[in-house]
Amino acid sequence: MPSFSFWTRWLLIVTILLAVQGVSWMIIGSFEPLGIYDAKLARVLLDSDTLPADAKATFGYAVALLGATDAAFFLLAAIIVRIPFTRKETWAHLALSFSILTWFLLDCVFSISVGAWFNVLIVNIPCLLLIGIPLVCTAPVFFGPVPPALESADIGESIDQAS
Repeated sequence: MPSFSFWTRWLLIVTILLAVQGVSWMIIGSFEPLGIYDAKLARVLLDSDTLPADAKATFGYAVALLGATDAAFFLLAAIIVRIPFTRKETWAHLALSFSILTWFLLDCVFSISVGAWFNVLIVNIPCLLLIGIPLVCTAPVFFGPVPPALESADIGESIDQAS
């Protein structure tokens, strides 16, 4: 398994790239330059192949604000990874874990509620994996290893014994 320093570098690179991505949203006024996301959004929300001009302007404004928020959030995450996470301060792992899980759950619930499954599949799950895998892999460094009894326990057997 890769080392703690590997996963720390991974998280630092990913958070910086995601901050840069947020700035790019501000510059292009969309989530990506090819218009694929915009077309999928238009299909789900408006039953159209493209966003109308007035909707596109409003969408561009909202995406720019979201890009600024995204850039600030991931810059903060990068600082947390670089200093307290690297020092193995438990709060840093908790802050990163709970913030990414909160975003993931809220964004998925809303996306699904409006029928935007594409957002869950092409944005949310990849982002969760890019950040979540390193957090899972580094958890033992912060919280200790999984107790052997839990590691090898058969859940079904435990439930039968409790009955």
